[in-house]
Amino acid sequence: MIGRLGEQIVDRPIDLSDPFPPSADYPTIRSNPTRRALFLIAAGWLSLASLWVWRCTWDDSYILFRYARNFANGLGIVFNPGQRVEGYTSLLWVCVLGLSSRIGWHPPLAAKVWGILLNLVALVACYILCQLLATDRAPMHGLALLLTAGNAYFIVTSTAGLETPLFTALLCWGVVACLKGEHGVDGKSQQRWQVGASVLFALLVMTRPDGALTYFLLWLYTAWRFRSRPICLALFTLPFVLIYTPYFLWRWHFYGLLLPNTFYAKGGGTLALLWKGAAQTAKFLTLQTGGGLAAAAVGLAVILFPTAETTVLGLAIISRIIFELWSGGVTPGEYRFLVPALPLIWILMERVLVGSVWAGGMRPRVRYLVSGICTVLMTAQIVAFVYFRRHNVEPVQNGMERAHVGLGKWLASHSAPNAQVAVGDIGAIGFWSGREILDIDGLVDSHISHLPGIFGEKQDSQYILEQNPEFIILRASVCKPDLTHVSFLPDRELFSNPRFQTDYGQVGCWEFWPGYDLVVYKHG
Repeated sequence: MIGRLGEQIVDRPIDLSDPFPPSADYPTIRSNPTRRALFLIAAGWLSLASLWVWRCTWDDSYILFRYARNFANGLGIVFNPGQRVEGYTSLLWVCVLGLSSRIGWHPPLAAKVWGILLNLVALVACYILCQLLATDRAPMHGLALLLTAGNAYFIVTSTAGLETPLFTALLCWGVVACLKGEHGVDGKSQQRWQVGASVLFALLVMTRPDGALTYFLLWLYTAWRFRSRPICLALFTLPFVLIYTPYFLWRWHFYGLLLPNTFYAKGGGTLALLWKGAAQTAKFLTLQTGGGLAAAAVGLAVILFPTAETTVLGLAIISRIIFELWSGGVTPGEYRFLVPALPLIWILMERVLVGSVWAGGMRPRVRYLVSGICTVLMTAQIVAFVYFRRHNVEPVQNGMERAHVGLGKWLASHSAPNAQVAVGDIGAIGFWSGREILDIDGLVDSHISHLPGIFGEKQDSQYILEQNPEFIILRASVCKPDLTHVSFLPDRELFSNPRFQTDYGQVGCWEFWPGYDLVVYKHG
C-alpha cells in the first residue's frame, strides 16, 4: 500500500480566485524514506505502549459492553432486557463488539484488540495526510506521526474500551477522502473520492452523533468549493443520506425518541456548560506536551495558509472543539470528544513549524533547531506518557478492579438473578453483576434523563425508592457505619430520604481510592 502511495500525480492549474485553493506548491506525492521510517517507528511504539496500558478500561466502556453482550445473546440492543432505552451513542461500535462476541470474543477483549488496530489504521491515514500536505518547501517528514503515537491520551484510547479509536479512524480517513477529492486528476477521480468521503462520514455519525457537526462544516465547505460542479456536492450528500436515514428511522422506531437518551441526560448548550467546556479544552491543551505550541501552530496554519488542505483539517478540528464547548466537557479525564482531533492538530503543527522554516531555503542550523524542538517534544511526550500511566491510569484501573469490578462480581454471587440494583456508576457494576440496573444518574433511565437540570444534578429519590430495589449503591468520601455524607447530589437526595433511612441498611463498602468509596445498602 505504502509503495502505491508514492506514485506521482499530475499537476493541474489552480484557480487563483478560490479562497481555499490547493497548496500553492501543489503536493508532489512521492516516496519519502524518512516519513516511511517514522511511520514504522510510530506504529511500533503505539503498539507496544498500548500493550503497556492493556489493563486500562474506563467504567463507561462497560455500558457499551453490556449492550453488545445483550445484542450478541439475542436480547436486542438494550441495557436491561425488555427496556428499550438508548443509553449509548455509538451504535457502530456496539455492533462491532456484539458481532465479535457472537464469535466467542469477550467484549472487553474485543474492544482492546479492535482499539489498537483502529488507532493504527488512523495512523496510516495520518501518513497519507502528511503526503497530501507535502511540498518541496514543506516536506512533511512525518514528525506528526511520532507526536500522535507518543501522546498519552491517544495511546490510552486504544485499550480503554470506548468508541474513540473507531471515531478517530473514520474522521482521519474522511479527511483523507475529502482531500483526495481535491487532488483528483480528473472529474471521475474526484467524484469517487466524494462518494467515499460521504460514506465515511455517515459511518462517523453512526459511531457518535456529534460527528454530524464535522460533516456539516465540511458539507458547507464542499458546497462552496465545488459550487460550479453541483455533481460533487450531490455525491458528497446522497450516500450519507442513503446510509444514515434508514439507521435514524430504525433507532427512532426502536427507542421512541428522536435523540439518544444520553442527550437528554447530559444536555448541553447552556452558558454554564460552555464555560465548563472551555475550561476542559484549555486543560486538555495544557496537559499535552507542547499543547500551547500546537494550538498556536494550528491557528497560524488555518489563518496564514488558507489552502484546501489546511481548511479541511482546520474545520475538522474546530468541530471537535465546538462540541466540547457545547457539551461542557462531560467526560473529564477521557476527553473523548477532543482526542480524535489530536492527529490533525499535530499534522497542522508540523505544516507550520517545519514548512515555514524550510520555505525559502533556510540555513541548516535553523533546520537543526526545528529538528531539535521536535525531538524534545517527542521525548517529553514519552515521559508524559510514562508519568500518566503511573499516576493516572494505574490508580484508576486498580480502583476499578477493586471497587466497581469487585462489587459487580460480589453482586453476581450474593443476589438473586432477578435482583434490582440502584446505582450511579452503572458500567462495570452492571456488566459484571448481570443484574437489572436502576440508573440513579439517568443514562439508561428515560425518566431521570428527562428531569430538569444538568447531568449529575437530576434527582428523584421517590421514583427510585418506589421501585424497591434490593440494593442501593451510594458514592461516598468515607466508608463507616455511621455515614453522614455522600458525594454526588442524586446520591445525597436518596440518602436523606426518610424512607431510605428506614428501609435500607449498610452491608458493605468497596474503596475505589482514598476519598471515594462505594457504599452498599440492602433492602430490609
